[in-house]
Amino acid sequence: LSESDPQFLIKKEELDSLALLSKSIQKHGLIHPVIVYKTGDGYKLAAGERRFLASLLAKKEFIEVRVFDERPTENELRLI
Repeated sequence: LSESDPQFLIKKEELDSLALLSKSIQKHGLIHPVIVYKTGDGYKLAAGERRFLASLLAKKEFIEVRVFDERPTENELRLI
């Protein structure tokens, strides 16, 4: 982060929020798994970007995920 960035305050607030979520994940783990779907040889994140980033900050080696064979529709994501 750079204080000369016009969006510094927004980015700092988001980073602080992720740090709080990271502490919660360290203490309690993930309450809701992130959602991924298969793409060729890998996976793509469909939902849970903040939880994923906070898990990285918490230095989690493994996190809980729910895996779909294909990209979930918007309606499926809302139901989950």
